[in-house]
Amino acid sequence: MHKSKVNLFNKDSIDTLDWPDHEEAQHVKSFVEPLIKEGTKTYIDNVDSEFCVLQINNHVLPVTISQFSKENSYVCSLHGQYVRYAREQMRNQNSFLNFFVKPLTHIFDKLIKWGDLDRLIVVNNWLFSTNLYPELKKTELEDIVQFLTKKYSNYTICFRCVNQFDTKELFQNLKKTGFETVFSRPIFIFDPQEKKAFKSRMIKSDLKLLKDTDYKVLKHDQIPLSAAARLKELYSSLYLDKYSKLNPQLNEKFFNLLIEKKVFELQAVEKDGVIDGIVGNYSRNGVMTSPLFGYDPQKLEDGVYRIISTILALNAKEKKMILNQSAGAASFKKLRRATKHLEYNALYVKHLNSKRKICWKVFKGIINSFGIPTMKYFDV
Repeated sequence: MHKSKVNLFNKDSIDTLDWPDHEEAQHVKSFVEPLIKEGTKTYIDNVDSEFCVLQINNHVLPVTISQFSKENSYVCSLHGQYVRYAREQMRNQNSFLNFFVKPLTHIFDKLIKWGDLDRLIVVNNWLFSTNLYPELKKTELEDIVQFLTKKYSNYTICFRCVNQFDTKELFQNLKKTGFETVFSRPIFIFDPQEKKAFKSRMIKSDLKLLKDTDYKVLKHDQIPLSAAARLKELYSSLYLDKYSKLNPQLNEKFFNLLIEKKVFELQAVEKDGVIDGIVGNYSRNGVMTSPLFGYDPQKLEDGVYRIISTILALNAKEKKMILNQSAGAASFKKLRRATKHLEYNALYVKHLNSKRKICWKVFKGIINSFGIPTMKYFDV
């Protein structure tokens, strides 16, 4: 039986990696090499994690190796997602939901700390709310698990952002490999190839707005490095100020990297020499997502959010991609024919000691038994 070639490269060995000569691998290289060599906190203020690259045959996947930290964003911390982020979100929900969920976050807090559940290796972690995956075979998943559990025997192995729509085969293969799936959040997916995708009244209105607007749409090559500070400001106004400081706190150096290395396909909208909106996307395996959105909240009446959302939808249509719209802005997305799906964290825990496996079992049981019905009942 053929075994995959699996290797892990960190800051001490990254220069020895012979990067595969294909577009996907070169895209990974442009993003991960600087973060590995200089450290994640150099670019993202609230991500303190060892950043590595896992090579499995012809794939190269970014990997985070983390332990419990109250400062870490949810992108590499279950405590960040299920305790701190959940508590923040509950402040904006109705009092009954808050009354129901708040005690659960206290239970999760104790379980994560007592069971050391945040001792975590996240495979294919792009450090954003949504990770997209290449086509990984079941045998490759098995070899990844064997390699990581041998090298890091006391760490949980995690694949974030899997669902039964755009990662259906991966979802099934992870379960066959022995992974447990724990509910993460509801997400929205838009298929621009459907006949009625652009027929709704709201989308027609958005298309007209884009056509008639005074804003100029800038392609990536038209966005100067000097715009990095403005892009950070626009991103922060949405992800950090409006939503949560537990979102990745991308700093100006990160935006310099995005512009210079073309980590994402960036587009911006500009009027009178000022950029008021930004959208950045990347694609994998027939799926597109946009982990980078931002706009000037004072220009909301100008329809900037609608304009950049429409630009993204048209990009997906042009490239014949499914658009994973992540979470948030539920009403806006549903009115534009996006459909809700459940996203999960897939976790491999079979190699851990009994105490930690029991904690994981209780953790999964509470979230899947109460979290999913509650989310559906309150439509959140």
